[in-house]
Amino acid sequence: MPGLTLNFPIKPGPPASTEEDVRMMKNYLFRLTEQLQYLFNNLGVENLTQDAIGQLAAAGAEAGRALLEGRLSGFQTAGQTEAAIAAAVGGLEGRVGALEEGGYSAVPVRVGKYLNTPYSVYKVVVPFAGTSTSANFTAPAAIRRIVSAVGSGYGGGIGYWVPIPFASPTALGWQASFRCAASGDTCTVDLVKGSKLTFADDSVEAVVEFVC
Repeated sequence: MPGLTLNFPIKPGPPASTEEDVRMMKNYLFRLTEQLQYLFNNLGVENLTQDAIGQLAAAGAEAGRALLEGRLSGFQTAGQTEAAIAAAVGGLEGRVGALEEGGYSAVPVRVGKYLNTPYSVYKVVVPFAGTSTSANFTAPAAIRRIVSAVGSGYGGGIGYWVPIPFASPTALGWQASFRCAASGDTCTVDLVKGSKLTFADDSVEAVVEFVC
């Protein structure tokens, strides 16, 4: 393998000009970078002593053993290992399913580009626990805009699903809508409803589309 040339291009004494020195230094650094890249890309065992080869082999074996022991330390039995693998596979299948076109998920799913901008549109299902009127979700990045927030809930005492937003033509007490407050990558979704409208436990869900 060729050796590394380190001859410094600028000679002792007063410089001819600053521009000339800068040009020479740029050329020197460019050639030095090329030589270093070539040397490191072509470095082989023929460039190492037997002692160095032995030390590298021992260090590699020790690192591999430590990594394997670290991975196995969390799984004390074959049953735990099998359960962990099954959980990982199940989680992966769930993420893949959510990424299918038109899929809905409690994890934000990218829908596509937002207009002529560098940002993307995502959608996420936001469930409301029990009779809570507030829920939140975390976006992949800072939220730039809420595009829409729609959903539904099972009306308690009336026996049918109510779309949200919902507006009664006769009484304000029967209206409902979602209100979104975004801060950074976190968004709080509030259910705003009239006093006469109630929903069954765990029945309200919002589908939020947002830009980030």
